Amino acid sequence: MNKKTACPLDCYDSCSVIVADEGKKLLGDKQDRYTHGYLCSHLNHFTKQKRIEQPSYNGEPITMQKALEILVQILQKHSPEETLFYKGSGN
Repeated sequence: MNKKTACPLDCYDSCSVIVADEGKKLLGDKQDRYTHGYLCSHLNHFTKQKRIEQPSYNGEPITMQKALEILVQILQKHSPEETLFYKGSGN
């Protein structure tokens, strides 16, 4: 069963995407007014890219909770003026 969703990438278009084959294939939505059924080069190979599924620290696998605790510790060592907080600007 195909499902219609929005592109997960953070660009300005917010393209409509069809997820097919139980999440194994992404298709362009032919109804999308910008892409007309095509995927951009970034999204076209999205499912083929390796993803980090297990966080690690110093080469050792850790839990997501531990990874968040380490991140908090690192951020607390520096003042906000020394830290770049980045948020995407897509729609």
